Amino acid sequence: MSTLERLPVGCQSLDLLLGGGFESGIITELYGESGSGKSNIVLQLAVAAVARGFRVIFIDTEGFSAERFKQIAGPGAADIAAKIMIFEPMSLEQQAMAIREASRSQEGIWGWLFLIRRRLFTACSWRRRTAGLPVEL
Repeated sequence: MSTLERLPVGCQSLDLLLGGGFESGIITELYGESGSGKSNIVLQLAVAAVARGFRVIFIDTEGFSAERFKQIAGPGAADIAAKIMIFEPMSLEQQAMAIREASRSQEGIWGWLFLIRRRLFTACSWRRRTAGLPVEL
């Protein structure tokens, strides 16, 4: 497996806008209204990462849709899913635990981590920080 600088989504106009795809090694935040396609883009990226030989950690606080994943992944969905570690935390604490557990995994080389989170998690974290309370991740 070689180092990947950008991961294309597979949508030519979006990949062109992003200079070839999403950049590796940095944090990219997708923002938009509910139903605008953020989760679909991330699912497409996860499938694309697996297709390029990477294993993926997928943390989804919104509720992972197996049906939508199958639609995006196509006929090889089961094989692709075997290379994706999925966590569905329901709180900031569970989210932090999922990240810690994923970082300790010995199941292979993890190329990409995708985190879909509720705005509530961010708001709770921000409130704890501004109140001087620790936010442990």
